Amino acid sequence: MKVKCPLIKKECMKEGCEFYTTMTDGNTNEATSICAVALNPLMSLENAKAITGLQSAVESLRNESVKSAQNLGDLYVAVSREQIAAKTIVYKEVN
Repeated sequence: MKVKCPLIKKECMKEGCEFYTTMTDGNTNEATSICAVALNPLMSLENAKAITGLQSAVESLRNESVKSAQNLGDLYVAVSREQIAAKTIVYKEVN
């Protein structure tokens, strides 16, 4: 089966083309020769999936950070109220 080049719309030149490259599978170390131009749309989809996963992780981290900051603020307010209450008691006892 003859494969057409996505750039020149003629028969693929395979190894004679600058865009024909060899890729290895990370799991099996199996080499595959493929046209990089034809692979571009697939790589774009994979990249979009990875970005979506990263975006979800960043959003989750942000939500946890906001929650922690709110808890810290609440703790600061509670400690401040305790200190004010303690000073008031000491002031009343002195006078």
